[in-house]
Order: sequence, then structure tokens, then C-alpha cells
Amino acid sequence: METLLSPLACCSVDIGKLGHGRNNFNDIIYCLEKIVDEKIKSWLSTPLPSTLLPPHYWATADEATPSRTTNQAVLIVARSKDGKPCPIPVEAPAVYTEFKESSYDTLAKQIVNGISDHFGMDALSQLCGVAADGPYQARGFKEYFRQALGLNDDDDISLPISWDTAHLLNLAVTDVRDGDSKSGSFFRQFIKRCNVFNHVLANGKGFAFLEMVDQSARRPVSYAMQRFTSSSFEQWVKIEKSVESLWKAFDRLHPNRTEEEEWQYMIEGSDYVRDLLALLDTLQLSLS
Repeated sequence: METLLSPLACCSVDIGKLGHGRNNFNDIIYCLEKIVDEKIKSWLSTPLPSTLLPPHYWATADEATPSRTTNQAVLIVARSKDGKPCPIPVEAPAVYTEFKESSYDTLAKQIVNGISDHFGMDALSQLCGVAADGPYQARGFKEYFRQALGLNDDDDISLPISWDTAHLLNLAVTDVRDGDSKSGSFFRQFIKRCNVFNHVLANGKGFAFLEMVDQSARRPVSYAMQRFTSSSFEQWVKIEKSVESLWKAFDRLHPNRTEEEEWQYMIEGSDYVRDLLALLDTLQLSLS
């Protein structure tokens, strides 16, 4: 492409400034960011028809390490006039590097500064809570927030700082799954039964039979131990939506199976269907 652009530019053809994307991209993003910030700031300062007050919001943050630097993603969530939650990304500043660590008050400071820098100091008065995982439950994190907003140290009502649902639910499920109780044994057996679909029908010949039976059937996935339980919920939904097609594909794939074949009882038993629906209902309530 460049071999075409250069001769055209030399012939005075209007093709734009060469290299403008590389040279001006940061400036373009900066301008766009300022416009978006002003629109969000205006929305946050507009009273809702239901309360005649500007919308309150809660904040959440989490850390990720895409490279050698760990960034903290900061979001706020406000409800629209229709009551729908609207997640708004604020910023993702660096918190850890190879040579530097940040304390809990630094994590809190970045959230407070991010909100005030993008949406103004007045927006901080509309903050009604923070939901995040373990590192954000430290006392130093809570103390900084309450001092910055002029609240009492023990004022949990004005600014509750709680675990976010995804992390808290995952801790609860992991505790049950890895325990020695009957509930843990049941849950591990249920995961094993769900994974049969992925093992038999997700790839190769098995998936070809599934497509033959139903082109719209959802491809089964494996229960991922390292991922959040809310992500693994997707596996159960796919099975529930396509269970009839999954069973038909399995039946065609193994027409000459013996009565001792274990897989057929693992995925066709009525007890499995009851367990699947019960766990779907339970987890759906926890996620909603």
C-alpha cells in the first residue's frame, strides 16, 4: 500500500498526511476522551425524573497485568432514568511495575483522582459504594476513601465497601467444590458429567455429528477450573439450551454402545437433568 501512496503524494494527489495515524493518534484519542467525559459529566449532573436528584453510582476496580506493568481498571456504574445500570470506564492507571509496588491507599487514591479528574469534584458526592475483590477490602483502602469524602472511619452506611458479586460467588463455589463435604463430592461429580459433552462432541467427529443433527446447537465447552464460576455458568446454559441435540448426536456417534457404557448414564439420567436445572436456577439468582 505504501508503494502506491508515496508516488501519489509526489504527484500532489490529496491522499492525506502520510503517517498521520501514527503521529496524531494520541491527540485524537485525547480529544475524543474529553468530549466523552463532558457528556458523561453532564449526564451525571442531570436530575432523574424519579428522584429529582442526579444519579448516584458505585465504583469498582480490579488489577490486570497485560505486560510487565500491572494496571488498575476503574469503572463506575450508574442507573439511567429507566433504571438500567450503565457501566462507565474511567481509566486504567499503572499500579505495579517490575521495580515499584503500590500500597492500598494508592489504589484508593487512583480511584478518587480518576473520578474527580474526569467528571469533576462534585461527582464524588454521588458515589454511594465500592465493590471489589480482596485487596480492596484492606483497612487502609477504606480509611483513605472515607477521609477523602469527609466520612467517619466507621461509616459503613454512607459508603459501604463490599466484595463484588463475581469474586464473592467464586470464593463460595470454590470452597464447596474443593471441600470434603457431600456437597463438594456432588459438585465435582456434576462437573464431571457436564464435561462429557465437551469431551465427546466439541471437536472432530463428535462435533461433525452435532452439526449434522442440529446446525444451531451450541458447541459444548469445558468447565474451566481456573476461570470464574460466572464464566463457567455459560457451559451449563449451553447444555440446557441444546441438551436434546447433544443427546441425539451422542446417540448417533455411539449406536453400538453396550449397556455398561458409563457416558450414556452420566448425560441422560433424569437425576442429571434435575441437578442441571437446580444449579442453573441457584446460580442465576446469585448472579442477578
